[in-house]
Amino acid sequence: MKRAAKMTTIGEMERNVAIAAARQDFINATFNMGWQLAITILVPVFIGVKLDDRFDSTPSYTLAALFLAIGMGAWVVGKTIKEINDNQAAKGAKKNT
Repeated sequence: MKRAAKMTTIGEMERNVAIAAARQDFINATFNMGWQLAITILVPVFIGVKLDDRFDSTPSYTLAALFLAIGMGAWVVGKTIKEINDNQAAKGAKKNT
């Protein structure tokens, strides 16, 4: 009796596989976004600090680079969200056909 209760249908198994795949896609996208954000923010700020040291203009280039990095970071987040949504829409369209 208990053994029969634990058995699942093919549809439930397919649903569980789809959920696991969606989770994995989301995790991959967030790790990718994390690396992109780190590079996008750290590189301009590092360059700004080096330019400030070279030209002895303490916060000027660093602040300019920081604002540039914030804008680029927002672009990376928006791009990642769009990619996740597009992937989910494509999988939903493929599933419905």
